[in-house]
Amino acid sequence: MGYGAEQLNFRSSPMTAGKASLSENGYIVSRELGGANFSPELRYPVQLIYRSDSADAGLFGTSWRSPQLESSAIPEKDGVLWTTPWGEKIRFFAKTKDKDAL
Repeated sequence: MGYGAEQLNFRSSPMTAGKASLSENGYIVSRELGGANFSPELRYPVQLIYRSDSADAGLFGTSWRSPQLESSAIPEKDGVLWTTPWGEKIRFFAKTKDKDAL
């Protein structure tokens, strides 16, 4: 008996040509520090990324960030705001029974 599942890739992949950033005026260095094996199907990599053009401070200092460790889910009045490892903001909210019911 088999099953199908989609493989999820949690790695941050900046647009580069070698180390040169294609979208910014600088260079990017990315290293994988390790990974967390939550199950045989889910391995969550932990990366450390340096962006020479960034003045933002992450967990590891100015210009350094770890997208997987800096992902967050913040509860709000009507739901949750998730900042993904790649920086996208996604809002989750509860369905209303009358409007969203199947």
